[in-house]
Amino acid sequence: MPIVTIARETGAGGADVGRLLADRLGADLVDGSLIDEVARRLQLPREEVEGEDEQPRSLVGRLLRGMALAEGPIGTETALGEGVPGDPHDAVVTLTAQVIREAARSGNAVIVGRGACFVLADLPDAVHVFLCAPVEVRVRRLVALWGTDEATARRRLLADDARRRAYVHEVHGREWRDPLNYDLSIDTGRMGFEDAAEIILALAARRAAPSGRDAR
Repeated sequence: MPIVTIARETGAGGADVGRLLADRLGADLVDGSLIDEVARRLQLPREEVEGEDEQPRSLVGRLLRGMALAEGPIGTETALGEGVPGDPHDAVVTLTAQVIREAARSGNAVIVGRGACFVLADLPDAVHVFLCAPVEVRVRRLVALWGTDEATARRRLLADDARRRAYVHEVHGREWRDPLNYDLSIDTGRMGFEDAAEIILALAARRAAPSGRDAR
């Protein structure tokens, strides 16, 4: 089966749809595990990397500003391998892309977020998906998921969306919500998670078939 990448608005069901796809494809789900691997390679606590996941430079810089480049675990290329820059922000971006490409080489993975569709844009059989939903639908979901009030859920989801948009623009020079970046854009407010997964699976199966390779 091809690689599937999922970009998602907060509350649009990226984790849920990703889990459904991974289960049905028997694929690796690369979501929180990516944070674990980047943290391991950076020799940083997971919570520090998680707290700055998919953040533009200004926020990542605040995380690592106190680290001396010549002394910290990411201070030299030799600490992390050839081609990993010494700049903290660039090291996070580079390692994230490396982990995404390594997951893609398995040939059977569902990768959620982290600009994966841009990292793997040259992979011809990959299926790139964007999940969205109206703000009010997402607010209701997040109130139930987070156990918070509507005002707090709205502020958090709008902040998360703005952060992801800024990250993609900074790192990849692309507009995060542009449908031209994706094979599918699905409104999970209208479609639901199960139906969204079925549509993605159908395209993935077609893309994996020999006849489907010429249909893109």
